[in-house]
Amino acid sequence: MKIEENLKKKGWNAREIITAKRVLQRGELKQSVFQKLLYHFSFLTAIISFLLGHFLFSFSLIPVFLLTSSINLNLFLIFFALIMGVLFELIIKNFEDKTHHLIIASLIIPLLILLNIYYTTSLSNSIAQAIFNSESNHNPLFASVIYLIVFIIPSTIHEFIKTFK
Repeated sequence: MKIEENLKKKGWNAREIITAKRVLQRGELKQSVFQKLLYHFSFLTAIISFLLGHFLFSFSLIPVFLLTSSINLNLFLIFFALIMGVLFELIIKNFEDKTHHLIIASLIIPLLILLNIYYTTSLSNSIAQAIFNSESNHNPLFASVIYLIVFIIPSTIHEFIKTFK
């Protein structure tokens, strides 16, 4: 109904709004199978690319995990999570018209990222124990929860702005 509200604000009458909605609906119905498949393929490609990039980058951070204190690591994770959250929000915003995609992505992606940071932190603790024979004091659960909270901040801000716009 957002389209109706926008058109009413611009001074359109009820008949013009109904005609515009009908034209838009016909356009959606006339989409070819190829266009629909291309849309799904591009969505999946964007999400898989994001996840792959995130996994690779997080595992490349293991030396940072090994060499920093917990406070510095958490600050670094906050910065990294904020950047990744903004990137994820930009990707999702391009596919905003299909709600079921957003629900799936908004639930699965943060869960996978939570697990990724948890296992990356655990792996760095294990490597520190094996190589340096020292106990690493990075808490995987704390690091992953902090990361997840900061990761979803851009999406939350975007939804908040959209709601009150």
